[in-house]
Amino acid sequence: MFATPEVEHSPVIRDIEAPAIVARHLRGDGFFAVPVAAGGLDYADMPRVLGPHLGLTHLPGWNILRIAADPADEATAASIADLGNL
Repeated sequence: MFATPEVEHSPVIRDIEAPAIVARHLRGDGFFAVPVAAGGLDYADMPRVLGPHLGLTHLPGWNILRIAADPADEATAASIADLGNL
């Protein structure tokens, strides 16, 4: 779940996509989500940027991946994609 500062201004991501991703993750059916703080965001920014529609999800308790590259370079994107192969 790649979050940048622009996400804060996207009702589609905040109201539909992010809550659906979190709900699917919480089902426990093998799907997992990795929140990624990008574009200069820090861990503490994630709840504000992703919005209030995540239910009881406590994002600071998640293992949020923070990337410094802005924009993300190919190696960083590949390392995030590789997390699905763990």
